[in-house]
Amino acid sequence: MPLSYLLHLENARLPMHVTGAQDVRRVSVLKATGLIEAAIDPAYDTGKGSYRLAQDALVICITDDGHAEID
Repeated sequence: MPLSYLLHLENARLPMHVTGAQDVRRVSVLKATGLIEAAIDPAYDTGKGSYRLAQDALVICITDDGHAEID
C-alpha cells in the first residue's frame, strides 16, 4: 500500500533512488497524490508493440501534505 511506503520514506535518507516496478508504482501514486516530490523514468516502448513500466525513480522529498498524512 502506498501509505505504508510513505511511512518507509519518512525514515529513509532522501533523496533516495528507487528501483523495481512495484516500488516505482508506489512512488508514482504518492507523487500523483501530492504526498512526495519525485522524478520517475518514463515507460518505454519495447519495440514489440508493448510498453515496459518504469523501473527507476528518485524520491526527492516528502511534501507538507505528505507529512500531514503521516501525522
